[in-house]
Amino acid sequence: MIKISIIIPFSKNERDFSLLFDLRKKFKKFELLLIGSSKNTFVRKNLNKLKKISKVYLFKNSSRAKCLNIGAHLAKNEIIWFLHLDSKIIEIPSNFHKLINPTKINTFKLKFKSKKFLFNYLGANLRSKILSNPFGDQSYIMTKDIFFYVNQFDEKLKEGEDHEFIIRSICKKIRINILPYSIISSERKYLKKGHLLLTLIYFYKTIFQMIVFYMKNLKFIKNFIIIIFTKYPYSISSKRRLRVKFSNKIVNNFNKLLQSKTFEEVKKFNLYSNILALQIINQKKNSLKYFYDMPKILISKKNLGSAMEKVYKFFKFKFRKIVFIGTDTPELKAENIENSINILNYYDNYFIRTKDGGFCLFASKDKKIDNIFLKVQYSKKNTFEKFSKLTKNKKVSSFIYEDIDRPDQLVKFFKSETKS
Repeated sequence: MIKISIIIPFSKNERDFSLLFDLRKKFKKFELLLIGSSKNTFVRKNLNKLKKISKVYLFKNSSRAKCLNIGAHLAKNEIIWFLHLDSKIIEIPSNFHKLINPTKINTFKLKFKSKKFLFNYLGANLRSKILSNPFGDQSYIMTKDIFFYVNQFDEKLKEGEDHEFIIRSICKKIRINILPYSIISSERKYLKKGHLLLTLIYFYKTIFQMIVFYMKNLKFIKNFIIIIFTKYPYSISSKRRLRVKFSNKIVNNFNKLLQSKTFEEVKKFNLYSNILALQIINQKKNSLKYFYDMPKILISKKNLGSAMEKVYKFFKFKFRKIVFIGTDTPELKAENIENSINILNYYDNYFIRTKDGGFCLFASKDKKIDNIFLKVQYSKKNTFEKFSKLTKNKKVSSFIYEDIDRPDQLVKFFKSETKS
C-alpha cells in the first residue's frame, strides 16, 4: 500500500478541525501533519486531543507557504498531499491513491455543495483541464522528488503561492494529472464577501497572477538541465581521507568553499537560471536545512551509480540534454559547462576527465543509457575508462582536471588560493 503524508496548514483564526477526524477515519495509515500559527488559541486549548489523531507543529511567523514547506521537510513518506483545512473528502474513496501518477502533480476536480456555485467549479475545472492550472483548493499530491526539484512554495509571496508553484512546475517540465474524483471546497469565503464580487476578484487575480508568474518563471523553459552532485559540507562521510590529517573544521570549510565556487561558476552565463537541480546524497535534517531554498533531489543511497541512475531516469524525458558535475574540481569553469551543452548538438555523450582516472563532467542526450550507471565502480583508477566504454557517439575533452581528495592536493589548493 502506498503511504502518504497529508500536510494541512492552518491560520490563527481556524476553529473547525473536523477534517482531521474524517481523514483519520478514511485513511488510517496515512501520516497527518497539522502545521500553523502558535497564536491559534483553539489549537493550544485542544492540543492534546488533536495530537491523538495528527502530528501538530506550531510556529510564531507561519505563512501558508512556510507551513507547507516545513510540512514537506517533516513528512516521513515519499508522497505528500497538500490539503486545505476547510476541504471535504466525502467523494474521495479510500483507494484513490492507486490512480496517483508519481511523475506528475496530482489534483482533484473542484466542487461546492450548493448548485449556485456551479459556474465557479465548472470554471475551476476548465482551468485545470485546459490550462493545467488547478487551484490550491483542489489540493496537490506529488512525490518529494517533484516538490524539492520544483523548489517548494515561494515564502516571499503574500498570496498566490499555490498558483505560482504550479506555473513554476509547468515551466520545469512537470505535468498535471487530474484524478477522477471531486474535493468539496468551502463556500464560506463567497458567503462572507459576496458571491459575484469574489468571483470577479478571483477571475482578475487569476489572469494577473498568470501573466506575472509566467514572466517570472520563463527562465526555466530550457532544453537542458545541470545536475550538481554534492553532500552536506559538514558530513563526516565526506572527504574522509582529508579528515584523517586535518580537523573537521578545516575540511568542512574546504567543502563549503568548493561548493560556493561551483555554484558561482554555474551562475555565470545565465546557467543558474537554466534550471539548477541540486543532488543531495545525505538526507539528514541538518542537510535539508542547509540546502533549504535550493532545488534538489534527495538520495538515500550513498552509491553514486544509484544516484546518477535515479536522476537520469527522472529527467531524461523532461530535457533533451543532461549535464552531471561535481563540486570537487575547482578547475571546472562555466565555459566548460556551457561548452558541453553546445557539444551535444553534434555528439550524444561528452566527458571531461580527472587525473585520478575518473571524470568531473558527463553530459548526455542519449536516452538509452539507463542500465550503465550501476555497471561501474566509482572512485577507481579506471572509472572513466569503463564508464565511457558503455557509451556511444562520444567526445572526450582534451582537458584533464584534478579532483581534490588528498592532503597534498588540499595544501596545494590553499596555497594557490592565498596567492590569488
